[in-house]
Amino acid sequence: MDEHRRSQIFAEWLDRYRGLVARVARAYADTLADQEDVAQEILMQLWASIPAFRRDARETTWVYRISLNVAMNWRRGQFRRRRRLPLSLIDPSELPAAQSAEYAEAVGKLYTAIRRLHAADSSVLLMHLDGLSYGQIASVLGCTSNNVGVRLSRAKKRLAKMLEGLADEL
Repeated sequence: MDEHRRSQIFAEWLDRYRGLVARVARAYADTLADQEDVAQEILMQLWASIPAFRRDARETTWVYRISLNVAMNWRRGQFRRRRRLPLSLIDPSELPAAQSAEYAEAVGKLYTAIRRLHAADSSVLLMHLDGLSYGQIASVLGCTSNNVGVRLSRAKKRLAKMLEGLADEL
């Protein structure tokens, strides 16, 4: 694959999956600096993976698989503290109007709780929140749809227990 085509594919993926990468990074890293590190590592791995992408899987599946693997490896400490130039995934002008402080605090608590879940539970939950079907999630994780249902149910129960009372704040 020539570099021009690779750059073109990467630009398309960045445009389509910028939010996905940002959400995965936020779910696996506590601080903004760490989230930027995770996101940048994900983007580097996506760039490196382009020649290997054979369209056996959907693009979304491929991007999720790489994003989640990088984030889980980062959480285990394999990519930490390799600071590079700052990268902002989201242009502030693209964000919706500012929410209330209470809403922002509640969303922060949600992400904190998601980070406290086991990495596999976080992964299933994030993909479910992004609207992926059980079949798509199963394809990313390499398991069955039934297994996704079981994992998702357990993850929701754990998350609900951590967030008791948060729904009232929203």
